[in-house]
Amino acid sequence: MDFNDLRRTDMMCKALEQSSGKFVMIDHHQDPSDFADMVFSEPNISSTAQLIFDFIENMAWKDLLNTDIAKCIYTGMVTDTGSFRFSSVECKNT
Repeated sequence: MDFNDLRRTDMMCKALEQSSGKFVMIDHHQDPSDFADMVFSEPNISSTAQLIFDFIENMAWKDLLNTDIAKCIYTGMVTDTGSFRFSSVECKNT
């Protein structure tokens, strides 16, 4: 999550490229590389945490949210948006 290119792993990149494991990318950054088997990439979304919340909402799992999960999602949104300062932050009415 919040990770769009194996090269960002620096010294682990080669080992990851040789791995037989499946990769899932959940990310909001532009220009994701083609390393993942499953990709959930939305560059127009302000944060990966927003993607996670949208996923939970679309799966009709909002009733499973609790305070701990909400704190994690909020922390992800705050850190990924520069405390909601970046231009990619968009308010949506839900």
